[in-house]
Amino acid sequence: MPFAAPAAPDPLANLRDALRRKTRLKTPEASEYIFAVHGVNTAAKTLEKLRVVGGGPEFVKFGRAVFYQRNALDAWVLGRLGQPMRSTSEDAHQSS
Repeated sequence: MPFAAPAAPDPLANLRDALRRKTRLKTPEASEYIFAVHGVNTAAKTLEKLRVVGGGPEFVKFGRAVFYQRNALDAWVLGRLGQPMRSTSEDAHQSS
């Protein structure tokens, strides 16, 4: 009888669990959280730039330290996602 190897563990599972337990995330952790939870690759540098020019997720400061709350990150990502569509031609009809 052939030996069946155990299924490979999800490499992001531990990261997802750890990030879900934290209340406030530093910028690099926020970037990792967005990718781990939403599958959206957003660089920490992008979050830093958006803090200056606007358009990023809400954040809080403690002295000079910047923190993001998970619910603010979730709301920001969900607010930027487009509506479901079946064809790229639908995008042109929705924006007019």
